[in-house]
Amino acid sequence: MAGREAYDRSLDSPLKTLFLVFILWKLLLLLIAVLSPGPGYDTSTVILLRSSLTPGEHGVSTLESLIARLNIKLLRWDAIYFAKIAERGYLYEQDWAFGWGFTRLVSFVAQSKLAHTTLSGAPLVVTVWAGVTIAHVSHLLSVFVLHRLISCILPEPSRKRTAFLTATLHILSPASLFLSAPYGESLFSLLNFLGMLFYVKSVRSHPRTSSTIKDLYRVCGGILFGLATTVRSNGLFSGTIFAYDLIVLLTRLPCWAALRNLVVTTVAGIAVAAGFIVPQWIAWETIYTWVQGKYWNLGFLRYWTLSNAPLFLLAAPMLYVLISTALVAPSFVTSPSAADYRDFQPLEAQQTGTSQSSASRETTVTNTSARHCLRRLAVPQLVLAVLALTNFHVQIVNRIASGYPVWYLGIAVMLDDAQSSCQSGTLISVKKSLQQRQTSEVEDRVDVSTPRDANPKQGREDCIVGNEKGMSRKAEWMVRAMIMYAIIQGGLFASFLPPA
Repeated sequence: MAGREAYDRSLDSPLKTLFLVFILWKLLLLLIAVLSPGPGYDTSTVILLRSSLTPGEHGVSTLESLIARLNIKLLRWDAIYFAKIAERGYLYEQDWAFGWGFTRLVSFVAQSKLAHTTLSGAPLVVTVWAGVTIAHVSHLLSVFVLHRLISCILPEPSRKRTAFLTATLHILSPASLFLSAPYGESLFSLLNFLGMLFYVKSVRSHPRTSSTIKDLYRVCGGILFGLATTVRSNGLFSGTIFAYDLIVLLTRLPCWAALRNLVVTTVAGIAVAAGFIVPQWIAWETIYTWVQGKYWNLGFLRYWTLSNAPLFLLAAPMLYVLISTALVAPSFVTSPSAADYRDFQPLEAQQTGTSQSSASRETTVTNTSARHCLRRLAVPQLVLAVLALTNFHVQIVNRIASGYPVWYLGIAVMLDDAQSSCQSGTLISVKKSLQQRQTSEVEDRVDVSTPRDANPKQGREDCIVGNEKGMSRKAEWMVRAMIMYAIIQGGLFASFLPPA
């Protein structure tokens, strides 16, 4: 009961609570990073940082030594490329495999006057901390944006609870320290969520909002998807949201509104494509794919080897969650428990015929637009899962999935439905008790030896409650697995050990 009261209080100021959870989680991960043993099997980080220090900087205090150790622990795997490219620019062909947008932003921040007044050390050290700062700020902002995104999509009454749970799950993402290190995942999540938020606002704006404003929302969404694509090339998948709309529009009879939507959607889609084309044009037309194939052996089914089987097993839970939640995303709008327990509403609510009919029509429109959004937001996630299974280094799906909201929402809905089912179960128990009390006199007159048919409605209720309990346990195990994976992955990352 005390836990439930604490949860309700957290919903009174969700952003403040999310900020507190974010800080505590980040402190835990950074503590794991500092305490992780050894330099790992790759000493390139230590070599780079030692060569970037001036002789006078080797005698340092305990605090400076701790900061230097954390610096080493966060400069792992691809973070070395991101930081080095941000420091000296694109020099080698393989550099172009790393997001142009993120490295340019890190370089800009590292060279700013603010960075030089707040950070000290060699250029590479300043660059690393600029990347770490961007990662943390972007992750925090993406948590807030995701909370707002889900709040805009979902109708009442579950909006507050589910939005809060979804944003909390993003904090606990299995991407772990990848969202703290100089990696592009945090910035990508922020831009991708913002693009989706603007798209949702174009669909679910107030009825009095002008068509021009809605069109601007959609174009801004496309621009943000384009910026996300400069950070990670899989941002291009978000263009499938507009492709979906284009296909729907082309199947309708021509009219002015449809033509306007067609033009606006096309412009938004072009904005997404521009984010991918411009950086690649700078690197010429074929460097990116050539580097991917040459150095990382990427391509259709090229990763399907017996030696990589453990990595497919490692990625299997996330692939399952991504695909399964994407396929059923529209069903997240209407809670099964809310639909199945509608017979147990108070009598007063059933007697308001006209107002209920009006409210019902409004709810239907709201749910339809919400399902419209979820159906489209699920497409990029589904594309990501399929391509990760067939074309990518499959294990990276555990971190690059951090920028897609639907799977977070799917787990949050299961958790929220479980709580709702408990409340509905209480209502059922009360109603049953009243019914038994009202019919007790009648039952006394009935011969107890007379066989009576089982109550099919009661059986259905018990089945629903049992199903909700099963979904609750499933969701809880998913959350436990996320937390465990994030903690273990954080220690492995900081020790420069695979998988990455």
